[in-house]
Amino acid sequence: MAGSKEEQRKRGYRQCNHRNLLEQNRYEPDPALRQYIEKDNGKLRPLGIPTIRDRVVQQAVLRVIEPIFEQDFTHQAVRTIRRERRN
Repeated sequence: MAGSKEEQRKRGYRQCNHRNLLEQNRYEPDPALRQYIEKDNGKLRPLGIPTIRDRVVQQAVLRVIEPIFEQDFTHQAVRTIRRERRN
């Protein structure tokens, strides 16, 4: 079993809450964990590591908008290729 009913209820509440916040344009991401990676030249490159909560929200948003952008991009790419073939 995937956890008690109470755990499942809490998980459902958190998911619903994130969705409501996103729909109301009130979602605030958590501060990213800042780490620095040393580059070959000795300088440091900042790296921001998002929280798991933010990664879950990012993936949820991606699943919604990716098909939309993919469709737009595909049509645009086909038109560009056809235009280049004519010239």
